[in-house]
Amino acid sequence: MHMNNPAQQEVFANLYMVRHGESTCNTVNRIAGCLDAPLTLLGRAQATKAAKSECDVRFDIVYASPLSRAYQTAQIIADAHDVEKTSIRSDTRLIERDFGSYTLENKSILQRRHGVVEYERAMNADSETMRDGETFGQFQARVQEFFDQELVPWLREGKTVLVVSHKYVIEYICRLILDGPGEEGYDLRLPNSQILRGDKIRHFIKDESKWRNMFYDWLVVKHATIFVLAILVGLLVNLSGVRTEASPWIMLALLVVATAITMCRIEVESIVTYTKSPEIVRNVFLRYLAVPTVGAIAVAAFDGATRDFAYNATMIVAAPAAISVLTVSRCLGGLVMPSLAYVGWSSLATIVPISILLSLGQQEQVAQHVLLVSVVSLGSVLIPYLLIRFLRQHDPIRIAKYGERNAHVAVVLLAAFIFLATLRIDLATGWRDGLVSLGIVVLLRVFAGIVARKQGVNALDAYVSMSYPNTFIVIVIAGIVANIEVQQIATWLLLPLFACSVVDGLYARWLVLDPADRRLKSLLGIGEPRDTENGSNRPERWLRAG
Repeated sequence: MHMNNPAQQEVFANLYMVRHGESTCNTVNRIAGCLDAPLTLLGRAQATKAAKSECDVRFDIVYASPLSRAYQTAQIIADAHDVEKTSIRSDTRLIERDFGSYTLENKSILQRRHGVVEYERAMNADSETMRDGETFGQFQARVQEFFDQELVPWLREGKTVLVVSHKYVIEYICRLILDGPGEEGYDLRLPNSQILRGDKIRHFIKDESKWRNMFYDWLVVKHATIFVLAILVGLLVNLSGVRTEASPWIMLALLVVATAITMCRIEVESIVTYTKSPEIVRNVFLRYLAVPTVGAIAVAAFDGATRDFAYNATMIVAAPAAISVLTVSRCLGGLVMPSLAYVGWSSLATIVPISILLSLGQQEQVAQHVLLVSVVSLGSVLIPYLLIRFLRQHDPIRIAKYGERNAHVAVVLLAAFIFLATLRIDLATGWRDGLVSLGIVVLLRVFAGIVARKQGVNALDAYVSMSYPNTFIVIVIAGIVANIEVQQIATWLLLPLFACSVVDGLYARWLVLDPADRRLKSLLGIGEPRDTENGSNRPERWLRAG
């Protein structure tokens, strides 16, 4: 049965489908599959918002996957619609597909390892890269059985049915409604907890493009490559004689907008937990207070050219963790939120050494420049954070959806920032500034690598956070106070900073939590699924079709 005539469209008008609220695996870019990853605070807020969006609908029947993230979403919606919780029908056929060897893997790592196209094929069909899970045929069979034996009969009787399940289950039901061939999978980009009505599917997907979506994913996964290309293109344009002086305030605006977009899909609600971590506080003190302060002492001790070199290098080393570390952590398999804690604390801590450096390097307007550094350093992170936290509280579905669908926009904005920055540098001193910047990048990575190996579950986030100084903010501040030398070195530093991402990918293999690591399941709160009908626990992969 599919929508090839108005009568059948009317039947599916009584079908409402919901993907569960945000889960703990969603927040760290991991594939939960048939594992029982619970809802986050935002996930519960999204379910509540979904319930209010269709407040005038009376559901006759509610079906839900027994996995807690879907079942709890169904309970929240059912409660708001005066449906007895005991009336929710738990159906094992609605459990997410068992993705086998892909389960609990980081999505970006898989996309980088196998390519975005192959990754999408594995998730929507069959692939040799995914082992030990359900075949797509097995997955099809159980969802088709639910569709034919449960869903369609009730709809034909005129019942209003709510189905709360998972991304790929709902997408396959949509294929069945649209009568699309099973092998022609597409990504609906269905956000967490958005209610989709059965007769509105064509409208929902009319602007979707599988290849465009995969290109956007590629931009995010390959963000370092995009940044390096932006630098090289900027240098070529600069070499041709085209040089511009983009306003540092415009560049700051690009940075703030990119930061806000990046934070849209970060679990900002749990930041307090990580900012209280003694490990993170200790590392911030060491990396962003102690090390730059030693550099400031060296500046005071030297004079002449040596003093200038120490001053410029220390100014960059004192920069806080870059907002780009959130994307880097997400793509390399980190936990992301520890990186945000590093960004927050370092943006505060860096004010001390930079203030000392400004007092050593300038004779006039020191107080004004210290205030400027404080406002720009903290404001470029705090303002987007407060804005996104407010928006996520008031419209949790739309904001999370925007962040997920527009992550590539943040990459493009930062690439534009980098391009504009390279148009204003002096190529005549490039060899010298390039060597200085390369030395800074190497030393920071060696330092971060040594410290990170002892950081346990947060090791990867510690490494990327201490390796990536926010040269973006240094470029902005240096432009505002007209410190050309610092601005030059900071801009040149962008090239080795992101070119060395290849090294980061290799080193991250030693730091990332393996899917089989018990600590990962503990952090994500993953337990054994519960049979909601009889209360018994079942093994993790308790559903095997065919």
